[in-house]
Amino acid sequence: MATRSKRLTVLSEAEQFALYGLPDFDDSQRMQYLGSFTEEELELALSRPGVQAQTYCALQVAYFKAKKAFFQFSWDDVEDDRAFVVSRIFNSQAFIPQAIAKHELWNCFKITLTFHEHVLLLQHGHITSMLAQLCRNRLPAFG
Repeated sequence: MATRSKRLTVLSEAEQFALYGLPDFDDSQRMQYLGSFTEEELELALSRPGVQAQTYCALQVAYFKAKKAFFQFSWDDVEDDRAFVVSRIFNSQAFIPQAIAKHELWNCFKITLTFHEHVLLLQHGHITSMLAQLCRNRLPAFG
């Protein structure tokens, strides 16, 4: 029996997952987000060391395009998307799931965010630049 929380629940579990969970692509969305990387996005993903980090970065780029968020996931969580990326980008090269080093995760987040900030700047000019600066001023500095 599920326990009832005394807290107000605004969103159902399904709605929470839709907003905050990993993208759950159907075939057409998988093709849209994972099968049609721009040349720059593909170059970004392939700049990472090794097939695992490149695949991870490609998934993060696609997920960021879809939901404007970063996700921590295991290879089991993204099996279908991982297989799709490996078949499309790496011509079904053998893929041995291995953990991605923590510094590589952060590098992937950083370069993906920087890339998308640059794209927005090109599309929306000065307003995006002002918003990016405002966000940077509000974020804590980590040394």
